[in-house]
Amino acid sequence: MARVRSSRTAMGSRPTYGSRRCQVSVSAKYVYGGNREIVHSRWVELTRKAARGPVVTKVPTVGQFLHRWLEDTVAPNLAPLTYATYESHVKNYIEPGIGALRLDRLRVADVQPWLNRLATQCQCCA
Repeated sequence: MARVRSSRTAMGSRPTYGSRRCQVSVSAKYVYGGNREIVHSRWVELTRKAARGPVVTKVPTVGQFLHRWLEDTVAPNLAPLTYATYESHVKNYIEPGIGALRLDRLRVADVQPWLNRLATQCQCCA
C-alpha cells in the first residue's frame, strides 16, 4: 500500500513558480494546485485511492501495454500460432509506429496518420 508523506514544507511553502505540491507514496506521486485548499483536496483523494490499492505512478507506453497484454491475455487463452501472429504484428507494425507513445496520451490524431502511412507502405518491407 502506498505510504502518504506530507510535511510543512511540501504543503505550506510556495515554490518560485507559484504552485503548491504534496508528495504521496515512496515513489514520489505529486499533487499540484494553485492554493493549499486545492492541493489538500487532491491529496485527500489520492490518499483514498492509496488506501484502496496501489497508486499507479508510471503510465505505460503503447508498446509496454501490448507486450503485457500478449503475455497476460493472449498467451494463456489463445492458440500458440495466434500468439505468434499477434506478437509479430506488435513487433513489426505497431511498436515502430506508435509504440513509444504514452497510453494515457494516445489520441486519434496520433493513430490516424500512422494507419494512413501503414496502408501506403509495402507490408513486406515495413
